[in-house]
Amino acid sequence: NKLGMLDVKRTIRLNLKYNEVPFHLQWKRKKIERPDVVVLCDISRSMRLVVRFFLMLLYMLNREVVRIRSFAFCSNLAEVSHLFDRYGVAEGVARLETGYDCNILMSLTDYGQALRDFVSVYGDCVSDRTTVIILGDGRNNFGNPETGLLRMIGERAKRVVWLNPEAPAFWGTGDSAMKQYLPFCHGVRECNTLFQLERAIDALLS
Repeated sequence: NKLGMLDVKRTIRLNLKYNEVPFHLQWKRKKIERPDVVVLCDISRSMRLVVRFFLMLLYMLNREVVRIRSFAFCSNLAEVSHLFDRYGVAEGVARLETGYDCNILMSLTDYGQALRDFVSVYGDCVSDRTTVIILGDGRNNFGNPETGLLRMIGERAKRVVWLNPEAPAFWGTGDSAMKQYLPFCHGVRECNTLFQLERAIDALLS
């Protein structure tokens, strides 16, 4: 039934004056809430192609389906939601790739600094209704990964999902801090093809 399931208790209560003959049927309506999504994207050179496709797919979703706030980082982190509001998806992504108009320093990737920036400036945007998506390879140039801050985000959020374009065999190798981040994520998956990106977004909305 498009109206939902029959609410037996409400129907009986409303129809007591009719000797419980159900003249006025009451239906249980399932409330579907839009997911609150916060996206943190590594826009260093090695991540640009994956970030481009992911953000274009994500922002093509109807605003009635999902609420999105986007953040990008390389040597620091800044909110970039305004780029998509002002310029649309294609031009917003193009501007994001250069760091232009979003105050992002395009030097060595620093995940620890990105987490510090996010928690100190934007931490209030995460609640128990928020899904936090981190899109990055976790390669931190041997800096402090600030895993405690990721744990803090995970405790506030509904869930933290990390999408990594590298195969799991490479996680934790070289300057990758991925294995240090794993315990503080609710889900981690390899994501480096258009098909995998589409599946990741489908899982987000499920």
